[in-house]
Amino acid sequence: MPKYAIDSLTGNELSIDEWLLTKHDRGNPLCKVKTCQRVMTIVGEHSVNRATHFRHPAHTDCPLVLVNATAYTQLQGVLVDIEYAKIIKRLFLENLHRVFQKCKYLIPNLSFKEFDEIVGFANNLNIWGYVDINIEYIPYVLCTCRDVFQKNPPYREYPFHFVFANVQRVDELWINASHNTNIIYRVHRDTQDVDIIDIKLDLFNYENSSKLTRYYYESISNMLRQ
Repeated sequence: MPKYAIDSLTGNELSIDEWLLTKHDRGNPLCKVKTCQRVMTIVGEHSVNRATHFRHPAHTDCPLVLVNATAYTQLQGVLVDIEYAKIIKRLFLENLHRVFQKCKYLIPNLSFKEFDEIVGFANNLNIWGYVDINIEYIPYVLCTCRDVFQKNPPYREYPFHFVFANVQRVDELWINASHNTNIIYRVHRDTQDVDIIDIKLDLFNYENSSKLTRYYYESISNMLRQ
């Protein structure tokens, strides 16, 4: 149930409450996802039993619609190079603290345990061997290695998941890099609002030190060496 939309007249983002107060001065409510931007309708405006919200047209493929947010689909069907995987694994372990810090930036209140779990899932998929993957993309791929990051108040106020924009397979990010593909969406599961995050190749701007405990460092190191 999206709670935010873009005004087609002004390009401003408004909540459903703001929209209802000024709807006669507005254009069409557009989805804020750049690869969607479809006109949405307003649902439940006069209902006392359901929250008022924006709704996509039927059969949309927008990632905000949870039925389209099938976990891990963008990580399937990618060519794998076993020898290249050894190189990326080594680079990953050499820069593990940088990757953890970058993931903490992308994933609010990321715990050591969650990080260990998403690396484990990535290892099972052998994302390290994705042909031509750059170490810079690893933190973003890790974000998509969990179907949902659960709400954990007061440290995490809402559940969310991640979806890459405008790609069917994750390798399109580095094979066909462009402004439209190099975006990842952090989708709020409760409101279907979305944070639009540009993919930046800035991993080496992070210090290669963090508060990642020795226990989890060794757990991940042993996992990748098996």
